[in-house]
Amino acid sequence: IADGGSNPPEVIQTEDFTELLFTGSQSTGFEANVTSDTAVVASKPVKEANIVVETAKGETVAIGVEGTKVAKSEFKVEGKGSLDLTVKTGSFNKNTVTGGKKSDSVSFGNQTKLNKVDADLGKGDDSVTFGKNTAFKGKSTFDLGEGGSDTVKFKSKTGPESGKVVFENVDENDTFRFKKKSYTGAEIAESDKFDNIQIEFAD
Repeated sequence: IADGGSNPPEVIQTEDFTELLFTGSQSTGFEANVTSDTAVVASKPVKEANIVVETAKGETVAIGVEGTKVAKSEFKVEGKGSLDLTVKTGSFNKNTVTGGKKSDSVSFGNQTKLNKVDADLGKGDDSVTFGKNTAFKGKSTFDLGEGGSDTVKFKSKTGPESGKVVFENVDENDTFRFKKKSYTGAEIAESDKFDNIQIEFAD
């Protein structure tokens, strides 16, 4: 932990992962370099956190987020490995996610609300998954990066019912799945079925 912030978490070390447990009042300004699987659990909002995920070649570090609200925070990969980020619950508000040069994955659960999230997944065969009841507010942007065969999966039939989600750097190798049906980025862009999804193609 580089900076515990205004309300430092309790650090609980288990055999399989490290838990950062935020309790009591809101926490602002937490900074940490993470080197192994970590769970961020917060009963009050966490704001302006900076979590750097340090990875070795061929390594995937899993980060789980479960809380009421994480806002204006950054999750960033450094090194030659990849990130597996799962946001299980709460509001994920105005956060940034920066992937690495390998295959990163980001998923959002049924009890999660996205609000103006900005994710740059970088190179590799990346994946983004949204739960059936993941809620959206405002515009969130996911840059799928250059190259790779990326997969975007919505567990609903047509994607978000509100808000807007933008996918950048989409090419012919990328796949969009809605339940059991798959589409290319071009099919999504040309269809009037996916009103709240915007496709921006790679140059």
